[in-house]
Amino acid sequence: MSPESTEAVERTPRIAFPALAVLLAVALPPSPVPGGGLLIVPACALWFAIATNGRRPCLQTYLCGVVAMSWMSWSLRHLTWPGYIAIGVLGGLYFALATAVCRFAAKRGLGALGFAIGVAGTQWLRAHLPEIWYPHGQTIHALYETPVLLGSLRYIGEAGGNFALALFAASLVVTWRSWRRAEPGRSRALALLGLATALFVLPGLLPSPIGRAATQPVDVAAIEPGLPAGFMASNAPTTQVLLDRLIPLSLEVAGRDVADPPDLLVWPESSFPRPIFSGTRNVFVDGGLVGPGQRPVQAFADSVRLLAGGELRTDEGRRRGVTVLVGPGGEYHGHQQKIHPVPGGERIPFVALLPEEWVDSIVRMFTGLVRTAPNLEAGEPREVLRTASGVPFSAFLCFDNAFDDVSRRAVRDGAAFCAVASNEAWYRQGGELQQMIAMTVCRAIETGLPWIRSTVDGLGVLVEPNGEIRAELGQRGAQDHDPRVLRATFDAGAVHHPTLSLQAFSGPLLAVVTVLVWLLGILARRKARS
Repeated sequence: MSPESTEAVERTPRIAFPALAVLLAVALPPSPVPGGGLLIVPACALWFAIATNGRRPCLQTYLCGVVAMSWMSWSLRHLTWPGYIAIGVLGGLYFALATAVCRFAAKRGLGALGFAIGVAGTQWLRAHLPEIWYPHGQTIHALYETPVLLGSLRYIGEAGGNFALALFAASLVVTWRSWRRAEPGRSRALALLGLATALFVLPGLLPSPIGRAATQPVDVAAIEPGLPAGFMASNAPTTQVLLDRLIPLSLEVAGRDVADPPDLLVWPESSFPRPIFSGTRNVFVDGGLVGPGQRPVQAFADSVRLLAGGELRTDEGRRRGVTVLVGPGGEYHGHQQKIHPVPGGERIPFVALLPEEWVDSIVRMFTGLVRTAPNLEAGEPREVLRTASGVPFSAFLCFDNAFDDVSRRAVRDGAAFCAVASNEAWYRQGGELQQMIAMTVCRAIETGLPWIRSTVDGLGVLVEPNGEIRAELGQRGAQDHDPRVLRATFDAGAVHHPTLSLQAFSGPLLAVVTVLVWLLGILARRKARS
């Protein structure tokens, strides 16, 4: 019998199935208990135990995946029940696929390796599958509050981090089985445990391989307007209400009479006063911030530039999400575009494949749910932006914060730090707040750059290159709707990143191997039946 054979006599107890569902739900952001993220290690260990010795393991882990995905996406119900249900039902399939890969590998004595490949490969697929990408809830995200355990991300990226975590958890189970029933042999089990520990733990204890050029201090103020729960679903003029909250506090922080204004003022997504158009150089009318009756941009200090999230419209009427940078006189200093529109909320998946007579009805339905037409196009990469003192930086609009390919491009373009303009108010203080911060921590460690987030409704943060959250606006209370500001000064400089290509390669490689092993498993089963 193979050391990790799925035919082992001793089965995991029936309690393992509900225990795994609970552990995953508690460990993944938003964890309901302090320090709950560390439970992701026993959760992955139990997942591996079920995958190799469980009864009907693919079904069990599918149901556990449905529970975990449904729990962490609960606040999506405010937007769309069908979308929420689809995330749970489809999300569970990735868990079952990882289990199937593990079982095939376990029959050949490579269960721990197969489990690590399956977990990492399926989660990369879920995050990058065209039209329906959903990067939330990667297992490695659970550890965002303990960045010392995320050091592997500097070398092999988010997908590699998922691999290292899964291999470490599986090696604990293999070692326990070796002690309990001498299968596999102790030396083999300890060798696997040592390798997995070195891959998972050691990188966080070593100096970062990412080098940094000369740094320059940057002072950033991220303004958070704050909104009552449910405001985004109302019929109120969103941008005007945001500006009424943003402008007074911005003038307190960055007005001409302020002794120490910041270098960069960051407003969140949905706050730019009007769409900009292709070819437009000056995005304001007569130097005004919005129009007649509004305070002009000239009220800001000369050394301040304003970054805000808005919308780009082409002459043909197509729409793209953008972050726009303007100077104190209203002059345009560039913009960057949103690369990944949100499936369902900003873009209808597979709409090009639907019959034309269905499209209008579906568009009307989604527009009624999110109060804007879901026809946002994927944007295009653009050059980095610069503060008034010339420090280059990259700006991300909301969902792009979740994707490592966009952040790697920022490093290659020479960005010295990254700023995110985001809006999670749709979710009414839901789990997306913590999930976005978890992903920001991963992006900071991967890129070796500081990251600052400005949000509409809470949890603005500054994340240092080592993943440490150095400044933050904490979770709001139910009745706390006042505007507030996150002010932070940090050292910024372009980085020399020797492992960036390895990070980019690890995810696709793990995904390809996952699919190949799964297909081999199907062929092997068919051959055995014949």
